[in-house]
Amino acid sequence: MFSREDSADSEGFTLIELLVVMIIIGVLAAIAVPTFLAQRTKAFDSQARADVRAAQNEIETYRAGSQTLPDSVTWATSSPAGATTVTVKRSKDVPADASSLLYLSSGDSYCVSVHSRSGNWLAIASDRAGVNVQTAACSSATG
Repeated sequence: MFSREDSADSEGFTLIELLVVMIIIGVLAAIAVPTFLAQRTKAFDSQARADVRAAQNEIETYRAGSQTLPDSVTWATSSPAGATTVTVKRSKDVPADASSLLYLSSGDSYCVSVHSRSGNWLAIASDRAGVNVQTAACSSATG
């Protein structure tokens, strides 16, 4: 009988060796994929957080110059905006249809919400500190 080393066609891997390697790769993928998807969600929320902060900065700049809140806030586009409209530049690499911007104002308070590509709404209100992650957009000027 020939042993494995003596055979001329013993080059290659056995079926068991290939299955073991495939199982190891599958386990590693099962660990890595959820972690990757969680990081994507955090990245999308970070982009939306940057957009909502940019909107807040533009609103506060407008308020400092005119002593009143703007009538509306929109994404910056090639078409000119009205005199009482604030335009906000969207984060880099965010498609035009990927995020929504909602602005509500009442008296001296306002709330701005940006819809992230992860599905969350990130909102900032003039009477609160920080950006809040929410399941829905601002429902009033105070968030």
